[in-house]
Amino acid sequence: MVTYRATVTYTIDVVDEAALLRAGAEAWAASAGGWAVRVEHDGGVVEATAEESAAVTPGPEPSIAFVLGRAAHPVVPGARFTGSSVDVAPVPPG
Repeated sequence: MVTYRATVTYTIDVVDEAALLRAGAEAWAASAGGWAVRVEHDGGVVEATAEESAAVTPGPEPSIAFVLGRAAHPVVPGARFTGSSVDVAPVPPG
């Protein structure tokens, strides 16, 4: 077996930010699986309460990452997808 890393890049124009933020919040809530974490001021990671998790509203960049991260892997005959990641960054104007 040989492992390859394939990177897929999208350029995305946000035409309805409210819809994007709703989808991001839904993906965030679905990914929590009943628990979430928060990062303390000292960098420590602790479990967040349900109220703290519900109060989080991801912005456009994490919303895009959460929604794309929920998408199913493409189907490639003879290949098995073993991981995925999404990196979202704004494109400077110009």
